[in-house]
Amino acid sequence: MKNSVYTLSLLLLILILPGLAQAELACAVLSSDIRPYKEAMEGFKQSFNGKVEEQVLIEDLARAGEIMEAIKKSSCNVVVAMGSNALKFLKLREQHKPIVFAMTLSPATEGLEGRNITGVFLDASPRAALLSIKRILPSAAKVGVLYSGSGDGYYMNEAKQAAAGVGITLVAVPSATTGDAIRNVSSVMERSDVLLMIPDQVTSSEGVFEAMLAASLKRGVPIFALSQKHVSEGALAALSTDYKDNGRQAAEMANRIASGAAPSSMPYAPARKSGIVINLKAAKRMGIVIPSQVVAEAVEVYR
Repeated sequence: MKNSVYTLSLLLLILILPGLAQAELACAVLSSDIRPYKEAMEGFKQSFNGKVEEQVLIEDLARAGEIMEAIKKSSCNVVVAMGSNALKFLKLREQHKPIVFAMTLSPATEGLEGRNITGVFLDASPRAALLSIKRILPSAAKVGVLYSGSGDGYYMNEAKQAAAGVGITLVAVPSATTGDAIRNVSSVMERSDVLLMIPDQVTSSEGVFEAMLAASLKRGVPIFALSQKHVSEGALAALSTDYKDNGRQAAEMANRIASGAAPSSMPYAPARKSGIVINLKAAKRMGIVIPSQVVAEAVEVYR
């Protein structure tokens, strides 16, 4: 009888212990309930070793107090920010719990850095962008870039290092304001084979993109843009991030933090999984023939 009780107790411990080992809790705040954030959240839940409690921001922040009260009362090991607005919201209100962001541009461009903050950019690395340009436009040697110099210069520093390794010369033009960027579009295109948009608050604004698109149509210089939306509007190509994997990547960081690692010990990371989006209409208009293999592998093709 004693042996039976002992065996039963041992079996119960085996069943219970894995659950105890995964008792971590994450409090997640989504910038909104649109599909990209939901997909990223789904990926996060798939990879996080514990339970996730979700909150969604409302535009007028009517639930701000309620959301923060829930986080304060929670025993969550880590707070998750899905999107730039969620990160802004949490940066101002949460200085103690570790914050992991996903689906956002560089926090440095908006003053959202902090010792308790780490996470995953929405965009792929500069090297990934430049390698994609070489696949789409094998003869491209000069890549124009407009940058404002805001934030920590992360993207431009990485781009300069990557360019030499892939046989590209960057034609980098500083543009402190939106007006500067618009005025510089034509001159940078004159010296470039393709124009690369980067995650920069000033030079990737809608007004600057419209100026780029007009100049691209006039001069026949293609744009490698930031988003699928830009490509649908006339840019030649872009890298589209896998939202679900962006969430998984953030969850891996959150798991490390829940196990005791400090956010400050983990550098920000670019999105690791993305696919090429192509506009064949734009290519045809500019007389560009994109390699068939690239078209076949693209995640979205506008014809």
